[in-house]
Amino acid sequence: LKNPFKVKNGHLKINDALVSLSDITSFTPILEEMPVYPQFAASPTGFDAQMDLVEGKLNLSELFLTQKQKFKLSLHGFAEHPFEPSSAAGQMELILSDISTPWIKELLPGTGIDSLLSDTTDLMLSASISDRFNSPEIVAQLSTNLGLIDLSGHLYFENRAYYLNSQFGGIHLGSILDIPGLGTFTGSAKIEGSGLSAETVDSKLELLIDSISYNGYTYTQTTIDGTLKPGEYDLILLANDPAFRSTLSLNLLQNDSLFTANASGTLFAQLHSLNFVKDTISVATDLSATLAKKPNALETGLSLQETKLTSPSDSAMLQNVAASFRTDTSKTSLTGEGDFFTLDIQVDKSIHEMDGFATSYGNYLRTFVDSSNLLAEKRVTELSGINASCKITNHEVLDILFRDTSLYISDLNFLILNEPANQMVRYEIEGSNINYGIARLGEF
Repeated sequence: LKNPFKVKNGHLKINDALVSLSDITSFTPILEEMPVYPQFAASPTGFDAQMDLVEGKLNLSELFLTQKQKFKLSLHGFAEHPFEPSSAAGQMELILSDISTPWIKELLPGTGIDSLLSDTTDLMLSASISDRFNSPEIVAQLSTNLGLIDLSGHLYFENRAYYLNSQFGGIHLGSILDIPGLGTFTGSAKIEGSGLSAETVDSKLELLIDSISYNGYTYTQTTIDGTLKPGEYDLILLANDPAFRSTLSLNLLQNDSLFTANASGTLFAQLHSLNFVKDTISVATDLSATLAKKPNALETGLSLQETKLTSPSDSAMLQNVAASFRTDTSKTSLTGEGDFFTLDIQVDKSIHEMDGFATSYGNYLRTFVDSSNLLAEKRVTELSGINASCKITNHEVLDILFRDTSLYISDLNFLILNEPANQMVRYEIEGSNINYGIARLGEF
């Protein structure tokens, strides 16, 4: 065993053994660079094997690795020069079954996998590894009750490189992501580069979306190309669907505790075909969006330029629409401005504290019904500090959007002012010429 090169023939059978997978890294250090391997190897592993060595060729009749209530791995095949890592070659067939989805969630903390897999998800992985083992060709299939993924390509362990192709068949994205209206996804992907972790990745990605359904419409002819580098991802989306066309650039940057995202491009959508509106309306716009997230703060922005809405009878143009949202540990703000409106909302609470917003208003209103309520004397202090105002004026875009509702607005203004420290509330609403159906409202 100290000099396995001298062993030419032999037979080995192991039953009901327990091994430590972490010890294998002494012989194959690259395993330590794989993100999940330390957790994978943390528990003792059941080991059964039967193999024969004939004139230096290893025939693996069976090999089983099991971790109780976690997984079962079976392996069989052959290897030439098995004790010479630089020249070892052969073919191995692998099946990973009895996979526990709760264990998978524990294995990949912080990846969002807990929201992607339910505890009832069925998983099975089968794979074939051939050619030289330090640069093998792989063919694999991941089958689940939520879809099928086929994978093929090459891995190059010496320089941590890879070239992989994937096929996705009937992936139930709506069930996986728990998004109502989102259906199945079919497509393919290619990734080429190096690096086995987020800190070392340097790759190019090509994703082809053959079909993906949402809200009763199936989108087609969409591609995403990108480059992945440590802390920075650059993506370009090209959509040429009959009812949805877009060219969009996206940059994602992670720098210590700061995450930023920036997007810009063009968009055209037939809103009626996509089942967003009943009337025949299409929209075309140039857009840009930003997001910046820190541990205790979030800021987003959206800008639309030269937005054109078109219906069978007329069209309208919005020169500019801009909106921003900010929140930190003490306050939240939402502002917006466009051709026909202005909006400014300031709240003296973080977005994470908004869950008590409805409760405080409920307590406030109950004091008017029950004057003996202990909170009656300080009812305003129950409320959050708010300074909100909005102004809407008539615009031809509104005529197109609300045509099927017969809603018409000439002018509408409102103001909400809560000052708990000064025991003051002030609510104002005014407008003119607001019509809905047969209802008519002049100045008020």
